[in-house]
Amino acid sequence: MNISFRLIALMSILGSTPALAQKCKLSISGYVMDQHDRQPLPFSEVYIRELGRGTVVDSTGFYHIDKLCPGTYQVTASHIGCEPVTLAVIVKENVSNLNFYPEHHTELLSEAEIISIRSRTTADAEVRISEREIEQARGQSLEGLMSNSSGVNTLSSGSTIIKPVIHGLYGNRVVTLNNGIRQEDQQWGLEHGLNADLFTADEVTITKGAGNVRYGTGAVGGVLRLQPAKLPFGHAKLHGKAYLIGHTNGRGFTTALRLERGLGKNWALRTQLTGEIMGDRSAPDYFLSNTGNRELDGTFTLGYQKEKWQGELYYSLFHTELGILRSAHIGNKTDFDLALARGEPFYQDPFSYAINSPRQDLTHQLLKSRLQYHPSAKGTLELVYSIQNNQRLEYDVRRGDAKNVAANNLNLSTQTLDLTARWNHSPKWNAEYDISGLLQINSNIPGTGIRPLLPNYNRYQGGAFMVQEYHTSRWIWEAGIRYDREYTLVQKFNFSNQLIRPEFSFNNLAASAGATYSFNRHWQLSNLLAYAYRPPHVNELMSEGLHHGAATIEVGDSSLVPERSLNWSTTLSANYPNAWKMELTAYLNPFQNYIYLNPQQEPRITIRGTFPVQQYTQDHVLLAGADLQGSIFLTTKLEYSLSGTYVRGINRSDDDDLVLMPPPQLNHSIHY
Repeated sequence: MNISFRLIALMSILGSTPALAQKCKLSISGYVMDQHDRQPLPFSEVYIRELGRGTVVDSTGFYHIDKLCPGTYQVTASHIGCEPVTLAVIVKENVSNLNFYPEHHTELLSEAEIISIRSRTTADAEVRISEREIEQARGQSLEGLMSNSSGVNTLSSGSTIIKPVIHGLYGNRVVTLNNGIRQEDQQWGLEHGLNADLFTADEVTITKGAGNVRYGTGAVGGVLRLQPAKLPFGHAKLHGKAYLIGHTNGRGFTTALRLERGLGKNWALRTQLTGEIMGDRSAPDYFLSNTGNRELDGTFTLGYQKEKWQGELYYSLFHTELGILRSAHIGNKTDFDLALARGEPFYQDPFSYAINSPRQDLTHQLLKSRLQYHPSAKGTLELVYSIQNNQRLEYDVRRGDAKNVAANNLNLSTQTLDLTARWNHSPKWNAEYDISGLLQINSNIPGTGIRPLLPNYNRYQGGAFMVQEYHTSRWIWEAGIRYDREYTLVQKFNFSNQLIRPEFSFNNLAASAGATYSFNRHWQLSNLLAYAYRPPHVNELMSEGLHHGAATIEVGDSSLVPERSLNWSTTLSANYPNAWKMELTAYLNPFQNYIYLNPQQEPRITIRGTFPVQQYTQDHVLLAGADLQGSIFLTTKLEYSLSGTYVRGINRSDDDDLVLMPPPQLNHSIHY
């Protein structure tokens, strides 16, 4: 009898197993959004305590967890800068609207660290600079901010002019987004640095490669995003931050003050001021004469939100005056040859805070208005208008009445209008649609007495893109396509003093497709293939003359045709919290008709001195490389970090190395 009972019980258990397996096919899904403005909180984690597993939400705030058995679960959503939110849910059938609304506490951001290696929600190779690294780089240059980011280098023209280099690409191939607006500040010049106040950036993200069609024709190399923190809606107390930083090299200081507060539940404001004074920098045995700088910046933000509406008005002013190394300007060919062989600058004056010619005087203003509407939890509509004005004055070493007259006086005005719709068609499928327009006017202010390097032009651009994303429990698929049409009208006087009006028109098509596979909670593999297109810029087509800031003569070529690239990248990442994390990226980027400045063998002698000559040309090239970034927690408070970058540029047209490629780089550090 006992044997029979055991046999019947065993048969009952075995018979019920398929039924139990069939019931463990339930799922929960929903969104993680900010409590105040209902903005999605990407990269949040949703975790089921009882099962010890979870997922990371995508860029729209959506998450989906499947293979659940019926039962009661404690589900927690967490996001950096927010208090975790835990909900108890009874799962009897699929739950499709389990939404979380954490409150984003801006005063907690200083204590939070955004890790550089994370679970990714797209196939883009991306680095987010941690809050700790941002704070440590306050008062430093862009080089200090990005020094530990793999795949990212900087191109320096002295100590004050620094440009980002992503996978060997820079200038017109790297887009900088300043508070969501594409920065237009004559970025084509090798010695034209970023005209933005880095103290306003609380989140810094670098997208490597051409995989994201959202950013248009200039993002062939990647995107640098500088984003301020969210406005303090609902926080009535006035609070902020103050910085005072001293510098030994340059004997100067940097100071910044930020104040912000909420005005009731619906309004909030923020204001910030930044100032810097620096003298001549120094080498170990001498001073670098005329390398000081002064800077004064200010921003003001006013925000409004109520129910389904949100608006923002943002204004920023950036002004800097910086000296160019006096020894960079050479008077004759003999001095030019001697400077190359000397090893030290010819001009070595005592330390000074004075800024003399050659120098640059730069002012950049940005006004942005944004209106966002949330018709439902499934999507948003956003309209953004911006206007920028960039004033660039470059002063050469001149005599007499022309001593204080700028040799180059450029004014660049840019207006943009973007309409974006983000929509979740289903729990697994979301999309983004955008249409945009741009009007840009470049003007040479008369009175310089010198033939302009860059002519006057009007540039018109219209574009549209579509990005679709589909995800399952282990896969994320993303594809995008973009079309742009660009028309440029140039006005200039030729060498016969006749007014000519060349016209340039380009049709641009870009596309990308990628996938990310999660092996488990710790390991992910991403692959991305992107086709990118970049038309030549006016400086590449029409430059002719002395570029004073770079102390070189640049010659354009109006017959240049658009660049085309096919970028492939793959990224393997691992993240074991409080133990170790790693990310390895390899990429291959062949270019057709790659445009670059080709140094000529002989310098050119002019009435203003002797200068090296560079000619814009194009060839078929190949860029390939790899990035490594990782860290190990030696103890709970001691972390060792390592990052490395290697890129090789090959000119396939003449089987030679490509100029201006960054060297291999390896950085390591210990943090406590």
